[in-house]
Amino acid sequence: MNAQRLRRAQMNPHFFFNALTSIQSLILDSNDKQKQLTYIGRFASLMRQTLEQSFQDFIPLEAEIESLDNYLNLQQLRYEDLFDYKIDYDPLDIEEVEVPSQLVQSLIENSIEHGFKNLDRKGFIHIRFKRQTDDTFRIEVEDNGKGLNASTSPHLSRSQQIIQDRLRLFKQPGRYFFNLENLNEKGQASGVKATIFAPYQLT
Repeated sequence: MNAQRLRRAQMNPHFFFNALTSIQSLILDSNDKQKQLTYIGRFASLMRQTLEQSFQDFIPLEAEIESLDNYLNLQQLRYEDLFDYKIDYDPLDIEEVEVPSQLVQSLIENSIEHGFKNLDRKGFIHIRFKRQTDDTFRIEVEDNGKGLNASTSPHLSRSQQIIQDRLRLFKQPGRYFFNLENLNEKGQASGVKATIFAPYQLT
């Protein structure tokens, strides 16, 4: 358990360095002080959330969504006009449900860094949170990127290992799982869909 927490506490240095560089460019190139303050605030919030959540096995769904929203907004600052996103959830779950922390950020990073690289259309990420059964939560991350291929698979394998390591903590193999699949349109890869079944608890 301690090893898992230490791993989750290791923030991606490349992302945080690039986020700081993007904020620096925004400050130098824009006179929009409100926008500058907004992104600096999001960056500070994400750093705090990452550190706090690394020591929690479950966090409120609302906190997970807020963390993902901060992360995605900072990535939009870094990659201007590269992608849009949507997060769907049941409003009742926001108030009642706690989910495993930091399960899907690595998948989103793969979509942005690799799935949308040299894409001939604007990227889109759709994230869904939904109670599946009385004790299982379904999380889906779907993008319209280039799909699974030789260049993206190594990065997705790392994400898969991180998620599977997290799910093993709950000591019920076969009950909670993670699956990746290519989405196809007219015989061509048109994105990737990740599905996670994970435990949850009520507040």
